[in-house]
Amino acid sequence: MEFFTHVEAQRLPSLYYADRLVCMGSCFADRMGQLFRDARFRVVVNPHGVLFNPQSIALTIERALSAGGTIPELQFQEERWVSLDYHSQLSATTKEEALDLVQSANELLNNALGTAQWLVLTMGTAWVYRLRATGQVVANCHHFPASHFTRELLSVQEIVATWHRVLELLRERNPTLRVLLTVSPVRHLRDGMMDNSVSKATLLLAVHQLAESEREVYYFPSYEIMMDELRDYRFYEADMTQPSVMAREYIGLRLREAWFAQETSNLFARIRQLQKMEEHVPRNTECESYRVFVRKRDALREEIESAL
Repeated sequence: MEFFTHVEAQRLPSLYYADRLVCMGSCFADRMGQLFRDARFRVVVNPHGVLFNPQSIALTIERALSAGGTIPELQFQEERWVSLDYHSQLSATTKEEALDLVQSANELLNNALGTAQWLVLTMGTAWVYRLRATGQVVANCHHFPASHFTRELLSVQEIVATWHRVLELLRERNPTLRVLLTVSPVRHLRDGMMDNSVSKATLLLAVHQLAESEREVYYFPSYEIMMDELRDYRFYEADMTQPSVMAREYIGLRLREAWFAQETSNLFARIRQLQKMEEHVPRNTECESYRVFVRKRDALREEIESAL
């Protein structure tokens, strides 16, 4: 007997270890991207830092795909040069260093998108902040005064129109690229519970339209799994907004079931086995049983290296 409603996840085109991935979007994209890194996939995760709203993710991709990458305008704030279009990880104490960081991130993303088989996009919120002086949507307010910005909710039509354009650009760069969309299950409580619900509903409608209308664009229900199968608060971190380690592991399991080829699942299991063996702390390194363990561990490591 099951004591929760089961969320059906669409079977996706199979993922192989030979495939290259790019993960972009919210902090949930960072967390899931780390799971792929730990599992030895060839993955690039948020080279420009965390990006929460779909317009900022789109702008980041457009700029990276443009010749040489568009140079952003930088602002001096709290003793560092920052761009309102990017995360603070691309800030620096000198303007030149900050521009170098942005340019390096652009080149990394451009190259990754050109060779990737999959782009995984996790959208976090449909609420955005616009700079009053220009009307541009910003990715990060960098502690500038709130009076510099206006807050608004993107419409489904705005998001869909933007991503139709970006998907066309991506296909020009990489005609075989597949896109996997998901909505972050992280709750944005700073928006308030009602505004968070409206935001998630807007994103869900937008990604549904994109997955229905665009070729090689798919949807994975991270948000629905969290809300329905993992609705108990024990599946959240202490802040009651972030999914716990257990929740992320479970969502990762459901993603593997929907996405991995059988040979990928087999190799993934072997890698997990090796990781546990490498974490093992022996009581006695001089005994025969430990020498047998080391031989098995080393043989498994060689097997995995030859398969990757």
